Amino acid sequence: MNDEIRAAWITRLVTLLVLGGAIVAGFSIDFSKLWKKDAGSAELNARTFEEVIAAENQLVVVNMMVDGDPNTAALKAILADIEKEQVFGNQVGFAELVVASRPELSDAQQVETKNFSGQLNFYAAGRRLGTMKGPANRQQVEETIQRYLAGLVKRFGKGWRPPVEGMSRAADESGILKVRPADPSPHPSP
Repeated sequence: MNDEIRAAWITRLVTLLVLGGAIVAGFSIDFSKLWKKDAGSAELNARTFEEVIAAENQLVVVNMMVDGDPNTAALKAILADIEKEQVFGNQVGFAELVVASRPELSDAQQVETKNFSGQLNFYAAGRRLGTMKGPANRQQVEETIQRYLAGLVKRFGKGWRPPVEGMSRAADESGILKVRPADPSPHPSP
């Protein structure tokens, strides 16, 4: 065997090892976690909170957690079931904020610890859309999420503009609209 044949066999062997390692890594490593931000983290700090609520093309539901509150535990169970069943698919992300461990963050999110009875905050693209306070059942939570999702689709989807009395929309094939000057209104002379 000469040097050229030996070099070709070594190149083939190295290539085979690299490809085999990549295949094994593909089966053993979940690469989706590298590119997708997981909103379901149990503990949020100020930096991760901002990252989670800034998720693009996703409604983020944040459960404000107060230790010992039964409504908090009930909302946590409801959100866990919704997330596990993938009711809304990837359109909705879920997170939790423990109020006692992050008081500065919970104050900024307007969490009232006196008379607390459970609270969900809803965010899209880094902006808070609204809050749901008080005890709730699964149907109420799903309806609220659906209402916010419908608002996002309506606001950003095709034909989101509401109808305005006295105005008509131009058809796509009409091209440029012809504008007529308005009739001058008579102004009284001074």
